[in-house]
Amino acid sequence: MKYKLQDLIDIEHFQLLQNRLNDIYSFPSAIIDNEGNILTATEWQDICTKFHRVNRESAEECKRSDQYILSHLHEADPAVSYLCPHGLIDNATPIIIEGVHYGNFFTGQFFLEEPDMDFFREQAKRYGFDEAAYLEAVKKVPVWTQEQLNNYLFFIKGLIEVISGIGLRNLREAETRKQIKEKEEQAQTILSQMFDGYWVMDIQGHLLDVNDAFCRMVGYSRDEVLQMTVPELSANDPTIVAEKIRGIIRNGSAIFESRLRHKNGSTIIADVAARYLPDRNIVIGFHRDVTERRKAEADLKAREKQLAESQRIAHIGSWEYNLTTGQIFWSDELFRILGLDPAADKADFNMLLEMIHPDDRPALKKVVDETVRLSRPFSIDHRVILRNGTTKVLHAEGEIIRGESQKQITLSGTAQDITSWKQQEQALVESEASYRNLFDSSTDGIFILDLDGNIIDANKTAYERLGYTREELLSLHISKLNHPNFNAQLPERLKRIRQQGVAIFESGHLRKDGSLMPVEVNSRLLEHKGKQVYFSVIRDITERKSTQEKLRQSEKFVRNILDTVDEGFIVIDRDYRIVTANKAYCSQVGCRDDNIIGRPCYEVSHKIGRPCFEEGEDCAVRRVFETGEPQAAFHRHKDREDNILYVETKAYPLRDASGQITSAIETVNNITAKLLLEEERLKTQKLESIGTLAGGIAHDFNNLLQGIFGYISMAKMSLDRPERIRSMLRQAEEALHLAVNLTTQLLTFSKGGRPIKRLIALEPVIENAVKFALSGSHTGYVLDMAPDLRPVEADEGQLTQVIQNIVINANDAMAGRGTVSISAANADIAGGAISGLPEGGRFVRIAIQDSGTGIQQKNLDRIFDPYFTTKQRGSGLGLATSYSIIRNHGGIIVVSSEVNRGSTFTIYLPASTDTAIAEKAAAPETVSVRKGRILLMDDEELVRDVAKEMIGALGHEAQCAPDGETAIGMYVRARESGTPFDVVILDLTVRGGMGGEETVRRLREIDPDVIAVVSSGYADNTVVADFRAYGFSAVLNKPYRISALRDCLNALIVQSNAEGK
Repeated sequence: MKYKLQDLIDIEHFQLLQNRLNDIYSFPSAIIDNEGNILTATEWQDICTKFHRVNRESAEECKRSDQYILSHLHEADPAVSYLCPHGLIDNATPIIIEGVHYGNFFTGQFFLEEPDMDFFREQAKRYGFDEAAYLEAVKKVPVWTQEQLNNYLFFIKGLIEVISGIGLRNLREAETRKQIKEKEEQAQTILSQMFDGYWVMDIQGHLLDVNDAFCRMVGYSRDEVLQMTVPELSANDPTIVAEKIRGIIRNGSAIFESRLRHKNGSTIIADVAARYLPDRNIVIGFHRDVTERRKAEADLKAREKQLAESQRIAHIGSWEYNLTTGQIFWSDELFRILGLDPAADKADFNMLLEMIHPDDRPALKKVVDETVRLSRPFSIDHRVILRNGTTKVLHAEGEIIRGESQKQITLSGTAQDITSWKQQEQALVESEASYRNLFDSSTDGIFILDLDGNIIDANKTAYERLGYTREELLSLHISKLNHPNFNAQLPERLKRIRQQGVAIFESGHLRKDGSLMPVEVNSRLLEHKGKQVYFSVIRDITERKSTQEKLRQSEKFVRNILDTVDEGFIVIDRDYRIVTANKAYCSQVGCRDDNIIGRPCYEVSHKIGRPCFEEGEDCAVRRVFETGEPQAAFHRHKDREDNILYVETKAYPLRDASGQITSAIETVNNITAKLLLEEERLKTQKLESIGTLAGGIAHDFNNLLQGIFGYISMAKMSLDRPERIRSMLRQAEEALHLAVNLTTQLLTFSKGGRPIKRLIALEPVIENAVKFALSGSHTGYVLDMAPDLRPVEADEGQLTQVIQNIVINANDAMAGRGTVSISAANADIAGGAISGLPEGGRFVRIAIQDSGTGIQQKNLDRIFDPYFTTKQRGSGLGLATSYSIIRNHGGIIVVSSEVNRGSTFTIYLPASTDTAIAEKAAAPETVSVRKGRILLMDDEELVRDVAKEMIGALGHEAQCAPDGETAIGMYVRARESGTPFDVVILDLTVRGGMGGEETVRRLREIDPDVIAVVSSGYADNTVVADFRAYGFSAVLNKPYRISALRDCLNALIVQSNAEGK
């Protein structure tokens, strides 16, 4: 930088210094810069300021003196001295700092010897000065010796140079500092404005400084970044980052690619330049975000690959031929098109010319020469002959590309293999000719219409059939051909074609002579020569219409026949719509045929809104469409009053000429009356069965009552013979027990006779029942029991009854001569495998087989009916009772039989999962018990009286109550008086009052330890079957013997004793 003298010296300070020197030495001085500016000055001598410089003539001399000094400054050593014409000495010392002349230090005026006063008197006169004043001024001029002058000048020069030098250094340092500050500010500005990220880190990886670009790059604020380390920001492995830092420190610098983790989780790819500054022990670096560049490079590679692939797929090769250098480039695809190997063969323009078909070379050479000469692009198809003799057709395009200097000229272009296109083009030409031949040879007329309905093409059949020439027809709108009756429908039909893409309809076209031709139009929307058109095939249906009319007449004839049939008759299409219906069907549904035709069959027949098979009905028509075979079904229809009609439907397929089922004929036979007659027959049959049952019951009970009355009458006649009375009464008692067994069997059959189940083993039950049933018979038996036979939950008594009934029947069937085979085994039954066992599961199978007369097939379905029997002395209740018992056990009985071959009854009983069989309780022994207090509740007075007598006969005290409320009151009072009842016997059912179930519940609320017995004539009652669950301790089934009463009371009184009552 170029400085001025006033920049180097503190002018004000130096002025003071000069003033002091002038006061001491009376030596005026001044500092003047190169531009003549007086920077400092002390008082000049009066002789100059008041005389020489103010007089015009003498002032001119002063100027010449100044010019002399300035022109001789280069001779200064250290100053230039000059004796002016006025007799005074002036002195000038150049101020030069580091070789640069900044200004001059002037001194004067002075004398080096005593002045010649006479000289100055003369000079005063010459210039007209006041002599006295002038001489006085001369006397004030100092006189110096040369040595004093030199010392003074050297001092002044040195002082100026020192002061100026210091000033210069200070200025330079200030300038340097300013430049440094400016550079730092510029650097900081550059760092803050630059797009590259800048960072400073210590050798541990802690970031010390970053610019804004780096913060933007990683997504963090500057404060956040300066709290982080480089490994934390890096997306690379920490060990790799640490090794990279060590490499920078070791090698002093490094350039590499790195990955940073953005705050949002994304990864940034960056080029990194880093340098280690050992004097500051830091690393500085720059990150340039190249993520987009890398992506662009990847995209470029992908595009290049796609371009190559596109060239391969499109069979387009590219080439360049530098006409200046002769350099040739072919793409790989061009090599492949020419049948060459890019790895083995080289691009050669002469070789390519040799491969071009000789007939095509002149044309190709011509267009290439014109392109080079006129810079006009070319496009041409030509053939090439490959090394293997194959001929291909190429489409070549090229252009001239000139360099910026216009000296580089390159011919660039592409070559596409269009062999297959040419073949297809030829095939298309041939196809077009074939299409036209087919178009014109069609026996149906063909119209092509534009979207406005104008005929733009028609085949030969179309215009000849209508009596027009082709040109005449192509000038018409389709509305001109339509009969007026059909033109009103034309817009709607065209709209339907546009919306649905196709439409088929009937119309009528007018021939040129005005006659009408009925036609069927099959029109669709197609693309034709780049435009959408209506492509319509027109079929002359004159013959069809004639045939249809004949058919209609024929159908009318058939219809007349069908209308005479009593059965309903309808034809149903595949959409389940009625096509035709006879009068009988119309009468059934209560509609006229014009209200039926076209409607869904399920809507008319069933009066529902969806197909009957979706409502769970069996549909014969649907099965015809599915199987193609005739089908039948039973349906419920509704008549006009919505009454249910039971109909039998039969459906038969109707097929077209190709064998496809187009519709179905359904006959509808009203069998409502027939079904009602059948129901009446079944009701009559049921009444007959009930009559048979009632007759059987009356017969059996009359026989038993006859025996009872007889024995009692005979006892009354034998009052004097006690033994005979006892005998007659025993016989009457036995007859009564037979009556009990009969009622039990009837209950079991009618209501099920709920079993009182417990876990039992079947082996002893089966064996004992068989032995008992065959006792006294000559029939033998064979038992085959599986060793691992599963136990069952069953009523042992009921199960014994079943086995005995079946074995007795077997014995009767064999007339007491033969062998009954009884087997029992485990059976695992799959669900649905055996009718009657839909769930399947674990069962025990008991099979009882005889070799008797067998059962006739007509009787197999009736053997379980009550009172049905084929035996002379049979009751008809045995098998009916057995069936009910097994059913109530969750099992079934299956029968198979052949006449004269025998029968097999197979019983399936659910097996128990419990294997712990309870031991059968031993018969109670007759023991002596204390007298007990018994409370008996029964609503029948006869039962109360008899039971009270029986209890008294057993040695106990009995009190009776007619209902539950009375019994509860008696029980409470006896308990409060200290004479509680030991046992309470409660009748289960009390007409109009509280029964045993409610009574025992109330008694247990009063006395949880009450001992109660349920007594009932209903062996099938739930409470009887599971008495303990209802709070009872025992059960007495009416009627009961005194022995049963005794055993029951003895056991319960013993229990009462044990409980301390």
